[in-house]
Amino acid sequence: MRKKRNEKFSNLRIKNVNVTSFEELSNKSPFRYFNMHKKKLATKEHFPILIEGIVSFLQEIDLTRTIPKNMFLEELDSFIEEAEINSEVSVISRTKNVITNNIYKIYSKGLREFHSFRGELLEYLTVHLEKDTESKIYHEPIFQHKRKKLIEKSFAGQGCLIDVVKVHEKGVEIKLIECKATLDNHINALKGGYPTKDSGKNFLKKINYMIYIDDTLSRYKSNKNDNIKVTKVLISLKEHKRVLPSRYDDFKTVNLLEVIREKIDNKTFSELFQKATIRQQ
Repeated sequence: MRKKRNEKFSNLRIKNVNVTSFEELSNKSPFRYFNMHKKKLATKEHFPILIEGIVSFLQEIDLTRTIPKNMFLEELDSFIEEAEINSEVSVISRTKNVITNNIYKIYSKGLREFHSFRGELLEYLTVHLEKDTESKIYHEPIFQHKRKKLIEKSFAGQGCLIDVVKVHEKGVEIKLIECKATLDNHINALKGGYPTKDSGKNFLKKINYMIYIDDTLSRYKSNKNDNIKVTKVLISLKEHKRVLPSRYDDFKTVNLLEVIREKIDNKTFSELFQKATIRQQ
């Protein structure tokens, strides 16, 4: 759809394709337990430490071999214990046991289930950690212009959705966030921007989609008549070491564990977790 430059932000709509998508994710184990005890957990110092330990474990777990239950739980517990020692906070034993056993149950179902869990955990935490009082959070939304789909013509990223979109209440800033459990694998599959395998081609489509959205939003003015600032972010659960090709140097790459530790240090983790909601309209 051809549009005039400097369209007002009020003509732009961001709408969840499936408003129950995050709700369905939240009802899975162990996220169901988090939600059932959200207010209680969010007021406890132990909850951020528990999450830090789990994410640290998921960064280091060797998925090339099968790990017996006792070893799996011992290793997971050791990472949580390290987070406890570093923060001088002890996680409540019952809470720890419920969560670690639920995670092992997922692992015992096979690597496909466990890979899905890692990706879902990344999305779940990203939604909560990005929330603030001046923004709205959307999960896998579409962009519309005056109630019509913003992107109608064919392009390289057609059919893609962005995992998490954060929009400033006054339309000053929009953050596009794509979650990748193992970002290094995707960067490697990208082959410098000329992928040959489906995994790399799909990743390139997602990158192109984010670029196209960014370019399209540059035609809009915020409600304060300022240009809208768009940030493109790739967040990874596993620590990433590879870098994107230079042509994509305006993408920001983020390690989830670093975000968690920053929020813990600033004592904002629990507050964000408690207040996070998904925008539905």
